[in-house]
Amino acid sequence: MNNKRGLFIKQVVTYFVATLTMPFFYIISSVFALISRSKNSKNSTQARLVWGPVPVINNKYWSNAMKEGGWNSITFMHSYFSVINQRSDFDEILAEKYLFSQKV
Repeated sequence: MNNKRGLFIKQVVTYFVATLTMPFFYIISSVFALISRSKNSKNSTQARLVWGPVPVINNKYWSNAMKEGGWNSITFMHSYFSVINQRSDFDEILAEKYLFSQKV
């Protein structure tokens, strides 16, 4: 019974600490995001779109459509399925560049 009470107290304390600190971390992360965004906006006026990492053909079509719309868009895949895809369907294949990338 004493063990259950200790567990309950630990859960209550954890809940209150998380509840009290969450707004603080939210405000701090928001400030850092705004600072980062303002610094990056000076270098680039447009967002960059990245598609991946699962080699589904929809990523190719989404990327091409966004490029036609004037966006910077690129596809990064772990690898590609040679039965249903071609290497030229995607911009970058991570398994070709990095040894740590998984191969499908």
